[in-house]
Amino acid sequence: MTTIGIAVSMTPKRPVVSCVLLDGTRSDPTTVGSFDLKTASDYVMDQGEDLAKQLSSKLAALGVDAAVIRIADFAPVASRSAAPRHRLLIEGALGFVCKSRLSDVWVRTGKEIGLVLGMSKPKAESAGRALDKTRASAASAALSALSAA
Repeated sequence: MTTIGIAVSMTPKRPVVSCVLLDGTRSDPTTVGSFDLKTASDYVMDQGEDLAKQLSSKLAALGVDAAVIRIADFAPVASRSAAPRHRLLIEGALGFVCKSRLSDVWVRTGKEIGLVLGMSKPKAESAGRALDKTRASAASAALSALSAA
């Protein structure tokens, strides 16, 4: 079973979508590939559309069975910054594309990924970093969709 983990990060102007593909089991995962999706658009709705189209093309070509979108954990302090709201819009667009192409799609916070893997959030991130040094959140998300056996 091939799984894809997806994590959105916000740069000062634009989002970057990190993706990691894993195969195997949680105890013996194999990294199939990884890539980043980027957009040149400045307007958040155009960014969402552009990134969603890119992801849709990738999902069609890669033969993915399941997806986990790593969403933001709950912030301890509220923020008036636009970035968290824009990230939510991007994650929603990506979730819609995944669900339109795949039957197994989950959205999970870092804490939820850790719970699914039976470990803490920091240990889950560390497990993801062992699979892909630059895309740890996406890798741990993909790992959480693999079967335990």
